[in-house]
Amino acid sequence: MISIDRWDVPEFKAGQSVAFDITWNDDAGPIDLTASWAACTFRNDYGKPEIFTVTSTDGDIVLGSGERNIVVSIPPEKSALLNTGTKQTRGVFDVKVVSPSGSVDFPVGDGRWYCNPTSTTGTP
Repeated sequence: MISIDRWDVPEFKAGQSVAFDITWNDDAGPIDLTASWAACTFRNDYGKPEIFTVTSTDGDIVLGSGERNIVVSIPPEKSALLNTGTKQTRGVFDVKVVSPSGSVDFPVGDGRWYCNPTSTTGTP
């Protein structure tokens, strides 16, 4: 069992490609997660509606062994959903991992995100 500490993602812009990596350890070192499943849901606050979820099934979370055994990627079209206004928005997320045996744990139990608005909206 792990303790739940607050985990902040560095600020990013709406519409930006965002990626962050986590090294989840037990007493022996990094946990091998290669056959596990993971999901990460973003909300404005706990108990509020889901904005979006990324999973290992859709390829936005990559699980492995060794350092950085969890890599969460947020594509631009999803990060754009986190801020459609003119002021910084913020919210919460967690990362849920289910092992092949069915064991469930949260290597990030209390994550926080901060998304700034963007002024450039053009695309190639």
